[in-house]
Amino acid sequence: ITNTNALFVDLTNLKASRRLTGFSLFTAQFHAMFAKRAVYFFRRWFQFLPTLLIPIWYLAMMIWLTQTIPTAKEMHPLVIDLKPYSTDEKAAVILVEEPQQDVSIIGQVVHAMDPQPTITGTGNLTADVFDLINTIGSRAYGIQYPVAFTKSELPTTPLVTLFNNFGFATPALAIALSDSLLGLTMHSDEEPFVFTAINHPLPPSTADMMKNKATTQSTSIIIGYGIIVSLAMIVSGYCTFLIRERKKNSKHMQLLSGLPLWMYWLTSFLWDAIFYLVPLGCFIGLFFAFGVQELVGRATSIIDVIVMTLLFGWTAIPFVYSFSFVFTSAPKGYTMIMLYNMISAMIGTIAVPIIAQTVDADIANLFVYRSIVFSFLFPLYNVSNMYQTLYNNEFYRSSCIALDCSNSLFQVENPQCCGTDDERIYAEDVLTDFTKRGVLIGAIFLALQGFLYWLLLVAIEMGWFGAIRPCCKPKQQPSVEEYRSVEDSDVIEEKTTVHELRPESTTVVARDLRKRYGALDAVRGVNFHADKGDCFGLLGVNGAGKTSTFRMLTAEASVSGGDAFLAGYSVKKDWRSAGQHIGYCPQFDAVLKELSGEETLRMFARIRGVPKNEIDCLIIIMSVQIVKGVVDAIGIQQYARRQIKSYSGGNKRRLSLGMALVGMPDVLLLDEPTTGVDPKARRTIWGILSKVREAGSAIVLTSHSMDECEALCTKLAIMVAGQFRCYGSIQHVKSRYGTGYSLLIRLKHPSDAEKTRRRVLETFPGAVIKEHHLVQMNFMVPRSSSWSALFERAEALATELQLEDYSLSQTTLEQVFIEFSRAAASDEISFQSVKTLPGAIDEECYSSASPEIAKKYYDNEIVDDDKRF
Repeated sequence: ITNTNALFVDLTNLKASRRLTGFSLFTAQFHAMFAKRAVYFFRRWFQFLPTLLIPIWYLAMMIWLTQTIPTAKEMHPLVIDLKPYSTDEKAAVILVEEPQQDVSIIGQVVHAMDPQPTITGTGNLTADVFDLINTIGSRAYGIQYPVAFTKSELPTTPLVTLFNNFGFATPALAIALSDSLLGLTMHSDEEPFVFTAINHPLPPSTADMMKNKATTQSTSIIIGYGIIVSLAMIVSGYCTFLIRERKKNSKHMQLLSGLPLWMYWLTSFLWDAIFYLVPLGCFIGLFFAFGVQELVGRATSIIDVIVMTLLFGWTAIPFVYSFSFVFTSAPKGYTMIMLYNMISAMIGTIAVPIIAQTVDADIANLFVYRSIVFSFLFPLYNVSNMYQTLYNNEFYRSSCIALDCSNSLFQVENPQCCGTDDERIYAEDVLTDFTKRGVLIGAIFLALQGFLYWLLLVAIEMGWFGAIRPCCKPKQQPSVEEYRSVEDSDVIEEKTTVHELRPESTTVVARDLRKRYGALDAVRGVNFHADKGDCFGLLGVNGAGKTSTFRMLTAEASVSGGDAFLAGYSVKKDWRSAGQHIGYCPQFDAVLKELSGEETLRMFARIRGVPKNEIDCLIIIMSVQIVKGVVDAIGIQQYARRQIKSYSGGNKRRLSLGMALVGMPDVLLLDEPTTGVDPKARRTIWGILSKVREAGSAIVLTSHSMDECEALCTKLAIMVAGQFRCYGSIQHVKSRYGTGYSLLIRLKHPSDAEKTRRRVLETFPGAVIKEHHLVQMNFMVPRSSSWSALFERAEALATELQLEDYSLSQTTLEQVFIEFSRAAASDEISFQSVKTLPGAIDEECYSSASPEIAKKYYDNEIVDDDKRF
């Protein structure tokens, strides 16, 4: 970028631009959340498709299995003809005894019915039949030779038709052929015609239907199993996106940017509820396809299925939301929630019907009540039981409506069908029936469970469990000795200043901020403040407490002691309001890799309430000016519309910075913002942040780059073992804590090294050689004289020794930082031996570990109390 001033001339105006409020803001945030879910879904459709297809396939298999169970039902009419007796290899054979019978006439009638059979004449029918039976066997004979024709012994009977008892429905077939031959004989001048015999089975009686009660219950249980497995797989999939978003810290970034918690969960619920309607429609389609009349035979039944399934969705979705907090791995969360649902539902589905069949009425009644308990505790068992109840009820109802219950005889003989309401075995509508024949109790349970799980979700999000747990735990004594207080006068002065400040009048205030992990004090009462236009740098080695401090400032971790105020809002008491004024660039990129850079920026712009007509302008600033300017060296502008998963690590850092800058918040919290960034792009970022600071934002950053701190920070602190060891402007820190001056000498010849070393030590008493590389020597010179005197002696020495070049400079910030790091390493605290597991920390937790090592151990192994469930 050649003209940084021109590039950011509008930053001040952008910071002061209008922001949406009220309903307009909620609409923009709703749009942002739905757009996020839509983009994620369509770019990961291959993940969601199996969670829909496999459950549907499984339920279809269960319904198909019920079709194979024999039941008493009305059979279809059966046309009786010769086709069943012919196969592809062998045609049916009709035997005709000659010469008494006219073979050709019989052939006309037979072939009019079926052209396949063969007409065979025989001189002695009886003898030939015995021979055939002996040759091919009675079974084969019965299959291939259904009927035969012979002469009649009576003069009044011209024809005798014989039927084979081994054949199926051969008597009716023989009669139909005989009648057809008689008709042809009476009307010989007409075309042959045949009579068709049709078997119409009698419909099963109500008694027959009731005898199949056990079969009906078995069918309903199989359908119940299908519902359990299918719904368990479907609803468990709703946790995967939430776990991934929370693990990536993207959810916290959205909440920190001003997204109301209720808006996050409302949009999540609406999205999942809409997609929950798809399997519901598939379920009803399967019931129609397989002809499960008990579930879709009446409009009332269809409504009952819809209401029951929707009520389960109302309960199951917040249940999955609540238990998603237990897991940090999406596949593990999906599997465990699915198994929990299946097992809890299967236990009741298997146990309750078996025990209910016992002859002991008291035990049976006990398990009826236990079924009610199961229904209240386990929503999936409840809805499965409701499906079974509906199936059984509709089966009994369809069996009973065949009776004329207005007949007093039926009312006496069949009270289960025609008796009073208490006597009848079925209900007109199970959804409104409060007795054990209906499902109204189960429906009420599902509605109540939904509210309870939503309340549980609110409790988890508001940290109520985290507030309860410390009260239930015994007070824990620290297992480590208290660190020696090494606060110097500058740190004490800043502490005094912070305690006198009014939080509402200062942009950033950290007052006695503490964080404890078990028995370890990771942050030990730090105090600092930053006002508009300030940039406060937090330096320290790994494990010094920098990230823990940032996590408290952004409410990722609870505050163990003290408080912090951002734009006048307490992080400890009202971090959501404070978050609306924060732009946060975390140490690890909190982005959804399925979104593009531009889509991510648009989402955060909507969350922060940037008006729609300004978003495109903002995207231009962010994706073409800021993002392009930040990473001009790598040309991120050409990747702005590509998915983030294709970005390099450096590109993701620039995007994280762009997310923090959206809306130009009052406070920027930057945790190592240029990690993994090349030098050219790093300097571009420094230019951006300098302009942002000049525009009136307060910046708090951590960094391992001393150059970055010197370029950006107006004041800084070096953190050692959880507390500040120095505080002030960069020049003040270098002047006060620097050990002297650095004299860098470049020789003309390597052979001059020893002479030069001796003369420098003579000229500057107390000087120490720090480095020597061939023709380059670096000395640390004590601060014993003024700058002018030191330069005068250095110039004289350069002339005397004919040096190639030399430089005399003040101690660098990096050298000050290294000295503090060395002091921290030499000040390790010994801990007692480790005898307990992570999560049960007491005075026997550690053995000879430095504070940095102990902190690293806790960072890797321990989850904050308020974040665990």
